[in-house]
Amino acid sequence: MYVFDWEQIKVISTRRVWNGVRVLGSYYLSVLMRTAFVSGYPLVLSIEPTNYCNLKCPQCPTGMGILNRPQGYMSFAVFRQIIDAMSDYLVTAQFFFQGEPLLNTHLPEMIEYAKRKNIYTITSTNGQLLTESLTSTLCESGVDAIIIGIDGADAKIYQSYRRGGSFEAVIEGILRLQQWKKQHKQKHPKLCLQFIALKNNEQHIPAIKQLGNELGADKVLIKTAQIYNKSSIARVDEFLPDNPSLSRYVKTSDGIRLKSRIPNRCRRLWTNAVYTWDGRLVSCCFDKDAEYTFGICDGTPFQSLWKSSYAVQFRRQILKNRSVIPMCTNCTEGIREFL
Repeated sequence: MYVFDWEQIKVISTRRVWNGVRVLGSYYLSVLMRTAFVSGYPLVLSIEPTNYCNLKCPQCPTGMGILNRPQGYMSFAVFRQIIDAMSDYLVTAQFFFQGEPLLNTHLPEMIEYAKRKNIYTITSTNGQLLTESLTSTLCESGVDAIIIGIDGADAKIYQSYRRGGSFEAVIEGILRLQQWKKQHKQKHPKLCLQFIALKNNEQHIPAIKQLGNELGADKVLIKTAQIYNKSSIARVDEFLPDNPSLSRYVKTSDGIRLKSRIPNRCRRLWTNAVYTWDGRLVSCCFDKDAEYTFGICDGTPFQSLWKSSYAVQFRRQILKNRSVIPMCTNCTEGIREFL
């Protein structure tokens, strides 16, 4: 979870606890036996409200325009079909994947529906669309936590990466959010500021921590950048921080590679489900282009998709040799917490 919150404890039920035991038990048994046993269903769901975005961030697949799949918006009907099938098991629903979630006008309605199912809800935004009206509607939906991306402590540095964005708009949106909470005497939504550490902003880390304190953020997260054009030394040098502790990569003669060894296991394939805007169940949140799709939300029961022969085969490959799957060679949580 991005922001620890006691509200997460409140959604726990006997059925969800038992499901968690089954899921984690089957995962650890699979790692031990080196074959895929799948019992239970995901604890966390990531939903993609849309893969459109209003910014052009230069190391984001959406901003770079390199996604090789159609763009669109998730309908409320597709969302409801997904959440109804999974609500008995889910602890958390994350309303983000690719794109800017707030561009989908159904987002507050989706969050409210998930809340009625007693699911903890999180969304993420670049903060450009937090007008007074939308901020109020979003807060009234009952969303438990909002992650706001802010990659600089001043306008010049912020806008050098968040291209097309306004630093002032983000600050104003945060202030509106905090004002709504104060006016309505609410502790939620929790506010998490997320900062991607880059070469041109790494010196801003102390300032972003201070800014987070001034704005009343519940958490400030410093996240290492994910590089998509790893073979271009020029692009690597443009974005990777000089401080090696702020990078998930090391340079090589022909580009970069992850610092960490890629283990032949991945808990996300047992605990997390990811749906694209058009209802495709994909392998994980690193599957940006939906290359490894377990199935589609077309009336087929979710349980059948989650435990399909292809899904089981894919998990077996992860346990056997994960490094042969290209997306896995760029995968790491990559989060460092400074608050």
